[in-house]
Amino acid sequence: MFGSNFIPVAHMIKCQYFFDTPLIVTGRYVNNFTLECDLPPPPTDITPFNELRIVVEVSLNDGVQYTKDGLVFTYRHNEIMSHMYPLRGFTYGNTYLTIGYQYFYDKSSIRQMCRFSTLDEKHHFTTRIITFDDKFVYCYTPPAYLISENLRYSGGQVRVRISSNNRDFSD
Repeated sequence: MFGSNFIPVAHMIKCQYFFDTPLIVTGRYVNNFTLECDLPPPPTDITPFNELRIVVEVSLNDGVQYTKDGLVFTYRHNEIMSHMYPLRGFTYGNTYLTIGYQYFYDKSSIRQMCRFSTLDEKHHFTTRIITFDDKFVYCYTPPAYLISENLRYSGGQVRVRISSNNRDFSD
C-alpha cells in the first residue's frame, strides 16, 4: 500500500481484509511511503470474467485503530494468451509480434507490457504493448542479448507473456 508518513513500528502494523468476516494479518514497513501485507490466496471461483473486490484497512498501533479509507483490493484473473504470430524472429529484435488473447483485464492501463524471458525465467526483458484491439495486442521483440547474453549469437527459445499492469503476467 502506498501513502505517506508511515513510521517503522515493527510488529505493530496490521491489515484488515473484509471477506464474509474480517481477516487480520501482520503488515511490514517498507519505507516512509510503502507498507506491505500478505493477502490470503484468492478464492477458487475467480475466473477471467469474475472478480472479487475486498475492502482493506490498516492499523499502525497493533489493531487498536484502523483507517476508514475504504481502499479496495481486486482479486482478478491474469491475462490469457491464445496464440501469437510470428513464432520466429531475428536475434537483433524489432519483430512486430501479434498476440491473440482470450482475456485482457485493463485495456486503458498505461502499464501494458510484453515480457520476454528465458525458458527457466531467470532472465527477462519487458517492452511496452504498442497497441491493441478486441482480439490482439501488438509489441516489438527486444534484441535477444537484452533477455540473456546467452541468446546473443545463436538465439533460442523464449517465453512470452502479457500484462495490463506490468506486475501480473499471463501464464
